[in-house]
Amino acid sequence: MRLKKKTDVISKPVSQCVDYIYDHINERITVQTLSGYTGLSVSYLSRVFKQNLGVSVSDYVRERKSKRRRRFCVTPMQV
Repeated sequence: MRLKKKTDVISKPVSQCVDYIYDHINERITVQTLSGYTGLSVSYLSRVFKQNLGVSVSDYVRERKSKRRRRFCVTPMQV
């Protein structure tokens, strides 16, 4: 799955969501939470988010969390 980068041209509400996701990556993040944060309805935010980034909110959050976990993974050393 190719995620567009935060530096790509995206709308203000989606940019706010991306910032929120980065700032709260260790917490449970839902579309409802982001909807309340941006003041947009869940359905409209979901649609705009997917149009801007090419993936759903939940897929984006899942991918960000996965990348963060992989970054902190330690591979065992072979003896």
